[in-house]
Amino acid sequence: MPESWLSDELFDRVPVAICVIDRGFQVVEANARFTELYGEWIGHRCFEVYKDRKDRCVRCGAAKTFEDGKTRAREEEGVDRHGRPTHYLVDIVPVVRDDGSIPYIIEMSTDITQVKQLEREKREAERLFKKILTYCNHVGLLSEDIEFDSKRLLGNFPQGYSHLALIDTAITLSGEDITDEL
Repeated sequence: MPESWLSDELFDRVPVAICVIDRGFQVVEANARFTELYGEWIGHRCFEVYKDRKDRCVRCGAAKTFEDGKTRAREEEGVDRHGRPTHYLVDIVPVVRDDGSIPYIIEMSTDITQVKQLEREKREAERLFKKILTYCNHVGLLSEDIEFDSKRLLGNFPQGYSHLALIDTAITLSGEDITDEL
């Protein structure tokens, strides 16, 4: 019973994309998550599926693992089944036979595309936050409104709500949880 469960269910239930690649870089097996993320793989080579390329990747981790038998972990960029850019962490593991030959490698990929998007958004938020700080006066205070071209402070001064928003943004961007300290 456990053998059947392992072969029939575990391979397709893990939350990572798994594929088995032969020495010709042909994908010979893949799980459901791999198919869901990268699409049709039968009859295709890994670089065609992962990256929509016609030729093998210049820095091919699979080729290096076939060559030296070492396990590798790296971050990669490719395309999903819809042609959209994707980012993933991939672990490359050789399948070593008793005679030392390596007929296959196993690649396990974790999609980190959303993480990369959040990192870009955070960098943009930090850039905007720094820009807003340039509108503070010489002692770090903000008014109710700003004339952006001249950086002239307008309206009520100093403005408490502006400072609360500034402090909240600083805390949010820092990633610190200060609720226990309040």
